[in-house]
Amino acid sequence: MNIFNYKKRSFQKRIAVLSIILIGGFAFWCSVYAKKLPGGIEGASFGIGAYLPALAILFVVLAIFGINKDERLIRSAERLR
Repeated sequence: MNIFNYKKRSFQKRIAVLSIILIGGFAFWCSVYAKKLPGGIEGASFGIGAYLPALAILFVVLAIFGINKDERLIRSAERLR
C-alpha cells in the first residue's frame, strides 16, 4: 500500500514508522505467547523465521532512508527552477 503513495512522502514515513512499531509489537507478542507454551521456549528450535521480524525492520529503515533521499532530491530540483 505504501508504494502507491509516492507523492505523499511524509505519509509514507508515518506508515513506515507504524509498521516498525507493529512488527516489534507482533514479535513481542509472539515471544510472550511462546513462553506460555507447556514446554516453554527452552526446548524449541529456532529456524530462519525467528529472524524475519528483524530483517523486516531493517528493510523498513532502509525504505525510510530512501524516502529521505527522495525528499532531498525534490528540494534540490525545486531550488533549480
